[in-house]
Amino acid sequence: MTNHAFDQCISAVMRGETDSLGKIYEEYIQQVYAYSLSLVKNRQVAEDISHEVFLKIWKKADSFVFGKNPAAWIMSIVHNTAMDTLRKSSHEGACEKIPEPATEIDPEAVVVERDSIGQLMHALKDNEAQIVLLHVMSGLTFASISRMLSLPMGTVAWAYRNAMKKLKNKLNTERTEWL
Repeated sequence: MTNHAFDQCISAVMRGETDSLGKIYEEYIQQVYAYSLSLVKNRQVAEDISHEVFLKIWKKADSFVFGKNPAAWIMSIVHNTAMDTLRKSSHEGACEKIPEPATEIDPEAVVVERDSIGQLMHALKDNEAQIVLLHVMSGLTFASISRMLSLPMGTVAWAYRNAMKKLKNKLNTERTEWL
């Protein structure tokens, strides 16, 4: 979705048109969920945050500044919502990792899973994973990520390069193991 198309959709959302919110949802749900998950480490909580983010977009559409990067605006909503959730639940332990249910092991599925980006991201530190997701999936610049995470831009760029090296090494190691 281009910035112009987003501007049109968010204008329609301001007028109460739910179909336009649906278009924004379709475009950004994967990015919103992935970033939420990288922050809270819990699939159910990340889903809840993702839904809450789109409710906030609906309610606060008039806070969007036209001509600005829509992904940066949405990812800042994700970040703030996740941080609020983590603060609220820190005493309750609601964001603890939920173990995956046991299932039969399918060798082909194991290969696909090991090569998936989700598994590779586990090799990264939390801040590295967030930076990679924001840059690669959301298309945010290092400057935007720097402002969003309150980190110097040089730190963001270094963390991104370091994360990409780790991912490359992990991918090469796992491929060697399967050969």
